[in-house]
Order: sequence, then structure tokens, then C-alpha cells
Amino acid sequence: MNAHRMRRFAGIIGVSLDSTASGEYRIAFKMNGQELSSGTVPEHVSFDPDMSGLALHHGGFIGELLRGDISKPRLLYDFDLDDDPVLGTEFVHAHSVVIIPGYAHGKTVALSLSLFESREPPSATVVDGALVSVNMLVTASRHLSSLARIEHLNSQLTQQLEEVARIQQALLPKKLPEIPGLELASSYLTSDRAGGDYYDFFALSRDRWGILIADASGHGPAAATVMAMLHAIMHSMEKDGAGPEEIMRYANVNLCKAWLDGSFATAFFGLYDPRKATLEYSNAGHNPPVLKDGLVGAVRELKDAASLPLGIIAETQYERSVVHLKPMDSLVLYTDGITEAFNHDREMFGTGRLTDVLVGCTGAPDCTVESVHRALFDHTKKRTRADDQTIVTARFHGLTKTSDGMLRCGVRPEVVIPA
Repeated sequence: MNAHRMRRFAGIIGVSLDSTASGEYRIAFKMNGQELSSGTVPEHVSFDPDMSGLALHHGGFIGELLRGDISKPRLLYDFDLDDDPVLGTEFVHAHSVVIIPGYAHGKTVALSLSLFESREPPSATVVDGALVSVNMLVTASRHLSSLARIEHLNSQLTQQLEEVARIQQALLPKKLPEIPGLELASSYLTSDRAGGDYYDFFALSRDRWGILIADASGHGPAAATVMAMLHAIMHSMEKDGAGPEEIMRYANVNLCKAWLDGSFATAFFGLYDPRKATLEYSNAGHNPPVLKDGLVGAVRELKDAASLPLGIIAETQYERSVVHLKPMDSLVLYTDGITEAFNHDREMFGTGRLTDVLVGCTGAPDCTVESVHRALFDHTKKRTRADDQTIVTARFHGLTKTSDGMLRCGVRPEVVIPA
């Protein structure tokens, strides 16, 4: 019975009526009897609510149907479709049709044509089966089209996010600089393709260096945008002669001008002087860096000179503090994605675990980065991250005065500066 019914089923056609011109139409989908019997939906079948990309037709068998009453279901039989100007010869075996209108806002906007081989009116059972098949095809086609559109939009979004990530990655240091007296290492891992963490180095006069770590609120493209703005601000400022608190004040005022609508950035800026073996710093709401004593191994946070994050209140005043470095002292700068990483029991990694890691490792920058990441994985048991995670670590080796009046770095003997 099913095979007999399918042989009599000559095909189906979905028609979208043009709302701007009477008698014109678009073919949304069509399947002949052979395609229907295969049980699969061919690639050319689609049902897209936006029909503007489909060809506009007039005349032919469908055009004749539009001349009649299309507001109600109709049945036509005993006709031929030998060489239709629109349908061609695809439905030459069709000799009867059930026409079902589709409505929107009280108007007929589409027609479903169920075509049969018989020249006699189809039975009620066959018509019911045709209507069920048409409804199933339309539903399946809508789903297929929706999935295709979703995949297309996801592909576009993925490409855009990857482009944002590429741009953001280009704003980070391509390699760590050669800084007199310092051994450096860094790690930058995002929770998404694009992140809001940022670190940078700035070469200043008299071989001094600015060291920055920052974290835009949130993560993803919005945070990456704030990060890019902060990058532009920091690189537009003439920093020579300015203290770290003045640099933070400049960044804050200019970020406030951008009207971030609730977004902000935390930042820590340190001004390293190899001759004085000092780090002057100012903290704009960022996690206090950790300093490990190179002689006794004690670990402490640099909690001084703390103020509000950047981009909140333009009138915020920032402070300055200074720490004197001893040979083999290690400085660890990080973002809150490290300490706020949760395990399955919703326990944060926290500053306590970070301190334990730093006490237990050698203090060498590479060892510090590796030890922190190992401890994070032991804590979370996950390779993915809920927030961006950045570490910048430096170990101070000191400078030795040579006989030729130069200061030479112990860890990198080729790095020398005038005494």
C-alpha cells in the first residue's frame, strides 16, 4: 500500500508568493516522485523564510493557479505538464494536484502543491498522506535551513573572533626583551579565543624599563577591545621622566574618556631601574604582585600604592611605592584568572596556594611559570579556563661593575650598560 501510494505520488512543490507583484512567485522547494521515494532530502531542497535570493517567476502552470482562488485548499485533475516554461519536464507524470495555501497575517503567502500521477481525483487516504508528507518536508526543510543558517552565522562569528584574537595577540610582546639584570618568563592563556589580559614592556632612558600587567573586566571580544584601547593609551604617552603613579593617572583619565559603560581595567605598572636595583610601582586595583626573597625564600605581596582600577573615576589619584631588589629576588605578576580558578568543590586556587608554589620552586622564571600551571591543573583537574590567565615573572641577578666602566648582567654577560 505504501509503495503503491508512493508510485502515485508524482512530487511536491513549495511556492512563495511575491508580496510586491500579483501573479509572480518563487519556488521555495520542489521534489519529484523519484526523489521522494529515495527517502532523503536532496541538497537543492530548501525552505528559507528569506526568499529574496530565489528567482522570481511568472506564468506557467503555477501562474495559472494563481489566477484562481488561492485562499482555500483546491483539487485539480486530468491535466498535463509536458513542457512547462518554469517547471520544464520534471513533472511530466503529474496529472492531478492538491493545492494547500499557507497563511501569514490573514493573507495567503505560500502554496504547497502535492502532485499525483493519476488523472482521477486522489482518494481521501492518499490526500491525507500527501498532506502529512508535505508538512513533514516543510518542517524538515525549515530545520535544515535553520541549521545551515546557524552554521553559517557560527562560522562568521568564529572567523570574527579569530580575527579579534589575532589582532589582540599582535599587541602583546612578540618576544621578551633583554632587560639588564633581569631574567624573564611569561605565560598568556585565554579563556576564549580573544582575552582581556595584557602585559607589556617599555624601554625608557638610562636603561630603565616599564613593566605592565593589566586585566580588562570580563573576557572575550569586549575585554579584548578594552585591552586594545589600553595598549594604544600606554604607547601614546611619553613616559620618560614620569613616575608610575603619573603613568597610571594618564591611563585612567584617557580610558575614562572612552565611556566604557561599566567596563574597566586593573593594572600594575612597575618602573625598574637596574642601576639603583629598584622597582617603583603603582597599582590600579590589580592583584598585588608577589616578591620572593632570593636569600631566605620568604614570599610577600607588594600591597602598597593601591588604588581604584582604570576607567572608573577620572579624578582618581594614584600612589607610588618602591621596593629594593637583592640578587636572586623573584617578582611574580599575575592576573586574577590564576587565583580565582575554581575546583569541582568551588574552592578558589587563592593566594595561599600561589604562595606555596613560589616557596616550593627555585624562583627561576621558567620554573615559576611551570610550577604555577602544574599546581593549577592539580587544583582544577581541567585544561580549560573560566578566565584569562597571565603570568609575568622576573628574577633579579644584579649588575657587576667591570674594569672598563660598564655594568654587566650576571645571567646574560652580553648585556652591558654604562656605569
